[in-house]
Amino acid sequence: MGILLQDLRYGMRTLAKNRGFAAVAVLTLALGIGANTAIFSLVDAFLLRQLPVKDPQQLVLVNRVTPTGGVEDDFPYRTFEQFRDRSHSFSGMFAWDDSTMSVTVDGQPEFLAGDFVTGGYFDVMGVGTILGRTFKADDDKPGKTPVAVLSYNYWKRRFSEDPAVLGKSIYLAGIPFSVIGVTPPTFFGRNVAGRSADVMLPMFVHPWLALKDHDTFEVMARLKSGVSPVQAQADLNVIYQQALMQAAGSGLSPLLEQQIRAQKIELKSGSRGVGQPSDHFAVEIRILMGVVGVALLIASINVANLLLARAVARQKEIAVRLAIGASRGRVIRQLLSENALLAALGGGVGFLLAKWGVSALVTVLSLGGDAFPFDLKPDPRILAFTAGVSLLTGVLCGLVPALAATQIDLNPILKGTEGAAESRPLRHSLGKSLVVSQVALSLALLIGAGLLIRTLRLVYTIDAGFERDKVMFAWVFPALNGYDHAREMNLYRELLEKVNRVPGVQSATLSRYRQFVARPEEDVWAQGSEATETREVYYNPVGPRFFRTMGIGLLLGRDFSAADTETAPKVAVVSESMARSFFPNQNPLGKRLGFNGPASRGDVQIVGVVKDTQHHLLERRPLEAVYIPYTQAALDDYGQMNLVFRTAANPASVTAAIRQQVQSVDKDLPLRNVETPAADLDEYLGDHRSLATLLSFFGALALVLASLGLYGTTSYAVGRRTRELGIRMALGAQRKEMLWMVLRETLILAATGVAIGIPLAAVSRRLISSMLFGVSTTDPVTICVAVLVMLATASLAAYIPAHRATKIDPLAALRYE
Repeated sequence: MGILLQDLRYGMRTLAKNRGFAAVAVLTLALGIGANTAIFSLVDAFLLRQLPVKDPQQLVLVNRVTPTGGVEDDFPYRTFEQFRDRSHSFSGMFAWDDSTMSVTVDGQPEFLAGDFVTGGYFDVMGVGTILGRTFKADDDKPGKTPVAVLSYNYWKRRFSEDPAVLGKSIYLAGIPFSVIGVTPPTFFGRNVAGRSADVMLPMFVHPWLALKDHDTFEVMARLKSGVSPVQAQADLNVIYQQALMQAAGSGLSPLLEQQIRAQKIELKSGSRGVGQPSDHFAVEIRILMGVVGVALLIASINVANLLLARAVARQKEIAVRLAIGASRGRVIRQLLSENALLAALGGGVGFLLAKWGVSALVTVLSLGGDAFPFDLKPDPRILAFTAGVSLLTGVLCGLVPALAATQIDLNPILKGTEGAAESRPLRHSLGKSLVVSQVALSLALLIGAGLLIRTLRLVYTIDAGFERDKVMFAWVFPALNGYDHAREMNLYRELLEKVNRVPGVQSATLSRYRQFVARPEEDVWAQGSEATETREVYYNPVGPRFFRTMGIGLLLGRDFSAADTETAPKVAVVSESMARSFFPNQNPLGKRLGFNGPASRGDVQIVGVVKDTQHHLLERRPLEAVYIPYTQAALDDYGQMNLVFRTAANPASVTAAIRQQVQSVDKDLPLRNVETPAADLDEYLGDHRSLATLLSFFGALALVLASLGLYGTTSYAVGRRTRELGIRMALGAQRKEMLWMVLRETLILAATGVAIGIPLAAVSRRLISSMLFGVSTTDPVTICVAVLVMLATASLAAYIPAHRATKIDPLAALRYE
């Protein structure tokens, strides 16, 4: 240990004398290590962490296995009650149902992500509050004063962490809920990271609690000490099958009994919660792990090249050490100690960069959607990962140069007769290999980023079949405010009347679904088909003047009007591709359709045909679509609508006026997701945009690192060849010849790296092939552009030291060294 400390002190003095070299090496390593630490922070949050609750390993999620072998996680509330009251395997159990809530706070309506939870929710989870208290069992009983617990993020965002929030009322469907507590900042409900409920309400106020067929309640429980999951699962199986048979009653047939016995309860570990964002980010994280690994490898190669060049400059020092009795192993250990210092410094700076970088990564990965909140504070695993990567990097990038530096012939070096030409890094086989490797790896990343960027450019130029300019969507959700069907219909009619009178609005309508963020399908039967022959098509209930507002061309027949009411004959408008497919070589007007599969009565008449639209642009195929008046939709399609309006100028200019009109109809009805179709398209392409952004960033980082490596090795080569270059100029060599001589060596290495990098890029192309659209993995345009960028960057990196070489004074060069 004493010798190690001595080596480290000497290494610190050596690096202090070479601050420029140390700064470049530390920054290079910091970029590579920081990127890997940032990605590992996401992996840690999404894949490794457990819920920040008491003894999370005791928590289990209750699932059910259907007769077909599928696994579901939701139950009717009465089934949960039987589990809770009859089971003896758990110390506690709770149910929840997450929902979007329309609430009014301080007179302002807004949408919140909410959870209805049973009284044991916080006790079973083992979570307290940082302000106030949590629910108790008595808070979840009918007749009790409604109370609410807020999440830390919502408390911070909406109330600026004001302690006076306790006792404040939040109104849901006109009912006041008194705020009694705020959860800790590290608590995200049943998720380690991801969706976090803004507000938690007691289950007894759930609007559909009494409905027997409402089975959206999920269940989590805590095992008793000494009870295994297998024992608890057997316990719940008995209760569940008894409950199903009891519900069947006198209608229990042998076939139904067989189906009931095929249904089982399956317990899954709840230590990591539910709904992990890793499902959403799986592809991106896997690709990014490979990309940042390559970035670290390029950084390590760069530092190894710098260390190799520096080792050549220290040959005389190393030769003296060996000559006076130091063993080769002792010198290598000294050199590795210096490298370990560089890696430690790089790791420290990289860790600081990662603390900022992980927030940026989450923001970019969430392009087109809400960012996933999670605890960004480093934990021991992240610190250990950074330390391990730093140590490994220091050893790997320093070992080869250290071995090369100590494998020398002492006599010529000590006598001063070692030819400079023999030790030039650019002509040293190891130095050449390192430079070529950097170029090849950088090119592979550039090609991958280029393919994704080309994909995005192609998708954004596709004609979606409707006019995207000057159109705006706004989501209204009257069901959250307790509207029944009749009130909802009156609301929509009044909204359309008022919005159509807003100055600047050319046309307004309604649409159940947006163009890019949803793809609902319905089984449709067509006149002339077999009774059981149905087909799934795109389905959308819309309002009058929908096609005019959206700019969808009407080919035959008519648009919907206010006369298409609930009691009017049922009508539909179909897309041209659906008309051709269902009624080839026939006039579709007057033909009949039916919904709900084989049970259809064929009571819907086609009154119009419109142009095809593209909803999922990445599939790039005509969409068979059917549109019906929203007034004639099935009951399960009600409760929410998108208000769609087209304006003469920028839609944002009339948004405030439209909000006022909505508030004049119902002051507690908020508008949400007020966006253009372009914003919807951005959300639809969120995964591609985020991955293209990150690959472009890391590709640019790799390009910078490779250019720094080329610049450093070329500069060092010019410095080592100063005497040779002076002699050449003294003998009459022209400056252009000197410039080309230096550039040629660098460009040969860059071209070799390109030749290796093109087939190497096949690996990166294979990783992202599933995200490409309209672009081949061997797209010549992308490959050529990436190669040109790589060669241009290499030329620029080499030109600066090469140009400096042409300015050498021959007399000064002859006296050099």
